Amino acid sequence: MNLSVLFQGGPLSLMALQGIFVLMTTYNFEITDFYTRLYSMFQLSIFHAKYKARFFAYSSEFLRSTHLPEYLVAAFVKRLARLSLYAPTPCLPLVFDFITNMMIQHPGLQRMVRKDNGPDKFDKDPYNHEEQDPFKSHAVDSMLWEIKCLQKHAIPEVAIHAQFIDKPMPKIEKDLDDTLSLTYDDVFENEAKKKKSYKIKVKPDAKTHLFRPLFKNFNEDI
Repeated sequence: MNLSVLFQGGPLSLMALQGIFVLMTTYNFEITDFYTRLYSMFQLSIFHAKYKARFFAYSSEFLRSTHLPEYLVAAFVKRLARLSLYAPTPCLPLVFDFITNMMIQHPGLQRMVRKDNGPDKFDKDPYNHEEQDPFKSHAVDSMLWEIKCLQKHAIPEVAIHAQFIDKPMPKIEKDLDDTLSLTYDDVFENEAKKKKSYKIKVKPDAKTHLFRPLFKNFNEDI
């Protein structure tokens, strides 16, 4: 079967993906290099596509099987984590939930966020983001430091959500429908609804002397 249509982007790629989904899930149809083609579709542009919701829904089903090699699924998780550094803010909760579900379905991937089961640190990330073949990307030997970086995100809700890699994985998968349709308006509204209290210091502490360490000896002499 010719899968070149997957490279064309837009509705044609989605229609091809939908057809392949039916063939593989209903008729157990095997397609050579399918996951390599799917891997190539994980680009930054997918976050701006109108068919984003269906793409991630299909991808989630394609990667669900426990018969898939762990290093293959790790490549998708790592590529998505790398894309998250450049993805629009409203898409980040979707990325976090998608990765969480992959780790629930494939528990071995948790070594990518657990220091006791994975590398503590490395001088160079073994993941090759330029490699087009997910089987050769070495993603399973890497860690999701990209998600760790997002814990410093300017939006508090995103920063808190990114802490999922530091917590035990839940038993129940996340519902992607809850985050697929998030927009900038939703992010702004959620932040605006939060009650924030600020302690404003209007009078300096009498015991605090800004220049005391500098002029300590001088004051004593006086």
